[in-house]
Amino acid sequence: MEQRTSTMYILDRAASELSDGNTRQFYYSNRSYSYRKQGNNVREIKSMGSNKTERACPSLLKVTISKFDGKVSTSFWKTHCGHKLEIGRIRLDDETRTIIAEKLKEGVTFNRVLDAIREAEISPDTFNRSCLLERQDSYNIARDFNIDYATKRDSKDSISVKLWVTETKLLCLQYYTIFLVT
Repeated sequence: MEQRTSTMYILDRAASELSDGNTRQFYYSNRSYSYRKQGNNVREIKSMGSNKTERACPSLLKVTISKFDGKVSTSFWKTHCGHKLEIGRIRLDDETRTIIAEKLKEGVTFNRVLDAIREAEISPDTFNRSCLLERQDSYNIARDFNIDYATKRDSKDSISVKLWVTETKLLCLQYYTIFLVT
């Protein structure tokens, strides 16, 4: 549903138990309310600004889970107020992230993954956040799925370079030894 409507909903607080034993959860638009600063204000705000609108968007998803039979009923308020539906402001869905991670694990380069997604046929029905994929998204996915590139020897850059230099020296030594023996 989030992909079809180009929106994203978040669980703002814990589920509440109703008097009849059922559980109710409210999922609010991710653009609702205001940005909460964390830390000592050292970090700069993103270049696009915050996704939050400083207002309450009426769009929400009300989910009621029956305690007795596990049946789930939902009510959906589709109307958004105070912001436009911008696909650049929603996150990549988990399915797309998993597909990209699998390609990266297979050894496909970042550029080829991006090109494959950009070359896919785009229609108004298929225009979603993955069409705006950038190289930084690939790096973030590789980091989140713990995917390292083939030449990386260690997570710390200085150790990785030292290992690479040592390996290169050994390869040169082996090459010269083979060349001299034959």
